[in-house]
Amino acid sequence: MVSYDITSNVISTIWIVADVSSDIETGLEHRNKKHYLWALASWLFMFVPVTISFFMEIVLHRCKWSMERLWKVLGHLPLCQIFYHFNVLKKLNGERKNMKEKKKYYNDIKYDEFKEEDKDELLKKANEFVTSKDVYAKLMNDLQDQKLYEGFAESAPQFSLQLCIILIQGKCSLTIFRSIVTSFVSLTKCAVSSFLTMSTKGRDIKEASWKTKLFFALPCMLLIVTPRLITLSILATYLKSWIFFVVALMVAVNFLLSWKFLSRDQKDPKKVALGCVTNVFAPVVVVEDCSAFFLKSSLISTLLHITSLIILSIVVLCGGLDSTPMLTPCKTTQPSIFHCFNDHWKHEDYTVLRCPLTSKG
Repeated sequence: MVSYDITSNVISTIWIVADVSSDIETGLEHRNKKHYLWALASWLFMFVPVTISFFMEIVLHRCKWSMERLWKVLGHLPLCQIFYHFNVLKKLNGERKNMKEKKKYYNDIKYDEFKEEDKDELLKKANEFVTSKDVYAKLMNDLQDQKLYEGFAESAPQFSLQLCIILIQGKCSLTIFRSIVTSFVSLTKCAVSSFLTMSTKGRDIKEASWKTKLFFALPCMLLIVTPRLITLSILATYLKSWIFFVVALMVAVNFLLSWKFLSRDQKDPKKVALGCVTNVFAPVVVVEDCSAFFLKSSLISTLLHITSLIILSIVVLCGGLDSTPMLTPCKTTQPSIFHCFNDHWKHEDYTVLRCPLTSKG
């Protein structure tokens, strides 16, 4: 499992490089097409993980600074995150070699020739193995936390933004498509890994085989993540910048209804807080085995998504958005390509209408 963990994390780190480069390229494409707000949003989303990490690591711990926490926060910056990941991978490989060496020493022992004076050396090797294993587990947990921020605070919003742009424009360039693919893969991989291997109370080390991840967790996460991302993208086509208020409201409701769990974990409320934020896209934070937090927060987020779609459908069907200035057709402020405009939107300058106008008389 150790070799598999390192290989998997190396692939994830390489994928981060691809994800970051595609986001930068996508922002440049939007800028070249004079869609400056889309370009700015594409680039700003790259800095959301460091902002949320600052809140989780510093603010929630009552501004108690330490070099370790500061390094974790700075490790989320677009360029620093690559160095952070490779630094942790280097340490993981070192601990893996230490454990392998100690295990080889134990397997090579010939018990029929074992002497009493060798007992101290054996105990020393055993203690070193346990220490290396504990350090390895801590490094894996830190790396998993880093990937959680990057997946849910950068890849998820980036996917929703680019899909929103596609729904508005009715077309997709190769650059945007590449950004969507890299963001979606990063998010789903992060969601699966976080759900199965993220440490919980009393279990610092959680392992899962690639078969469990691929054939059990991945299909389930795809069924959860995909509709939530599409829901947020559709909402964004109508609400524009107000979508941030809706997402903030979802997170606030999660915090409010999960206050019991937050107050219970006053010493380290980070896990519960992370769960309230990530649930907007997918439920992955368990906090504690057999705890009601995972089920309760998951149901809350699902109901919030369903409610928001129902409200939007009612408002659109009743024509409540037809006269909204920010939903003008044939402009970048138009809503989804699936939206139909009423007769009063007919204009001599508009040569293309998405839905045929009904003839009178």
